[in-house]
Amino acid sequence: MHLIPYLLHMVLYVINTTRCVAREEKNLSNFLEMSPERQVENCFESEGPCYWATMALAVWSHNRWQYGRASLVRRMLILAHARHLSPQGCSTLPDMVPREFAVYRPYLCFLGMVDGLYNIMFKKVACSTDDGWSVALADYIRHNDQLHLELGDKLLRTFEEQVLTCQSFREFCDYMGPMWEIDNPDAFLHEALQLRV
Repeated sequence: MHLIPYLLHMVLYVINTTRCVAREEKNLSNFLEMSPERQVENCFESEGPCYWATMALAVWSHNRWQYGRASLVRRMLILAHARHLSPQGCSTLPDMVPREFAVYRPYLCFLGMVDGLYNIMFKKVACSTDDGWSVALADYIRHNDQLHLELGDKLLRTFEEQVLTCQSFREFCDYMGPMWEIDNPDAFLHEALQLRV
């Protein structure tokens, strides 16, 4: 946990010095707006849902994360389902019936970690605009070593006690807190697998 901020700082250094934040934000938006036909294929690409959930940390502010995380939950559900049914790869879901939570759990735990980074580790990043997030986050990481040690421990405890203990998609949604798009987790899961955007 203690290493995560510094790994992210390296990402921020690259995208800030090469001035490609806007391009990465656009790529993230394109990923989220991807046609339903492409979403399944994308689950087997290196720049798939896990990559873009991680990149969101570098380019999305807290506000943007709150707005876009339900879309990432949807994409993680599709990813888990597709890889479970066809580990070798596929272009369509051969079966759209929801599986047991254990199928989705690893990918949702990954997203829960990203959410924890936003809401615990980087909660106090001062950023007045969405555009300034990557610079503000890099400065915050650079100047708060002791705080990262403390918050890393808190993040690990929260992850172990709240995320890893989730036994259903509904419990996971409760951990993530209010998401305007997910008022009924079971219906959301079913619609996600139907590739309805």
